[in-house]
Amino acid sequence: MLASERSGDVRFYVVWLNQRSTDAADEIDATTLDDPRVKQYWDGEGITGTYFAETDLGGLGYSGFVYDVYYVFGPEAMWADGPEPLVGARAPVVSYADELLADIRGQL
Repeated sequence: MLASERSGDVRFYVVWLNQRSTDAADEIDATTLDDPRVKQYWDGEGITGTYFAETDLGGLGYSGFVYDVYYVFGPEAMWADGPEPLVGARAPVVSYADELLADIRGQL
């Protein structure tokens, strides 16, 4: 998907979460998303997964913990009480790669 959209106007923020007993920061293969537009972070305590579930951003908080999702924001996005405006969200990411690409391209 990263190779499909080469716009320099896109930023990707990836947060890796500790969801399984085998998950660890040093086990992440950062080359999977090797692209200068991608910033990758490790959240071993699940702060982001809890936050996005509690705010139910994109209606994806139903499980009580959010992971393996994407959120797309337009170029005017700001973080006030929360990130907004949201223009796309789905889970799991791998099942919605085409929708993710369409949501991104809709903001360019």
